[in-house]
Amino acid sequence: MKLNKVFAVLLALTLCLTLAACGGDEPAPAPGSAGAPAGSGSVDASGAIATLNDAINALNEIADVINANLDVVPQEMVDVMNNIGAELEGYKTELQSSSLTQARLDEIAADLEGAPDSIASLKSDVEEIIGGLRDLAEVDSYTEIPVLNYIADKLIPVPADLVGSWWNFAGGFLEGRDMTQEEADAVSAAYGGYLACNFEAENASITKEPYIQYGPYEVQEDGYTVVLALTDMETQTDCTYVGVFADIDGTRVMVMLSAADPNTALYMAELGEDAG
Repeated sequence: MKLNKVFAVLLALTLCLTLAACGGDEPAPAPGSAGAPAGSGSVDASGAIATLNDAINALNEIADVINANLDVVPQEMVDVMNNIGAELEGYKTELQSSSLTQARLDEIAADLEGAPDSIASLKSDVEEIIGGLRDLAEVDSYTEIPVLNYIADKLIPVPADLVGSWWNFAGGFLEGRDMTQEEADAVSAAYGGYLACNFEAENASITKEPYIQYGPYEVQEDGYTVVLALTDMETQTDCTYVGVFADIDGTRVMVMLSAADPNTALYMAELGEDAG
């Protein structure tokens, strides 16, 4: 088993950021300034331009954070930010066009409504993600991720019969040790007394009463790691997990980790096929 492969998967993980109205890199000029549509006059785009400029400025603040941490930021995050920038750049071009119609202006204004605040709210999320990635990047080897080192001699490949299997919360790893029964009971109670994971042919689900997270999963090339890219059906937020498998006293256990906190893990004991 090459544990460094598991470590590499953890290091590569980040949240998927999505936004309906997305960014550019230079604020659009206000009407009458250099670069504003000459002689368009038929529609007043000043309100939309002001909103767009606020969104662009908010995005540029995030870009500054990313650019200062390119040594740990994954390309996926850069691509997401660039896509947001391209969309706002498109709005800027339209708002500067002399052919802009009132109908299209109304559509753009609706698209941009709330965009500055939405983009600004991403900054703290991005900073938190980068902080977690930097912490991982500073780990010298996988053996410094306590739970991987702790279960190294118990790891097994991803089960061949994963499809159709159910896994139920049975404890976890916390602060360099197994959770006490009291701690495990507290975790279970926080999820309404029920926390289980089910694998279908292409998708997986995690039931945390009364909510469900659902989405695709992928077994990695190392054969020991599965990555679950789930969406919370209640809040529509993305939740990404890494699962590795172990044989603990004859029971197959999925150890679920997060890139945000690799020092903590949940133990999910197999219940068998169609247990749900």
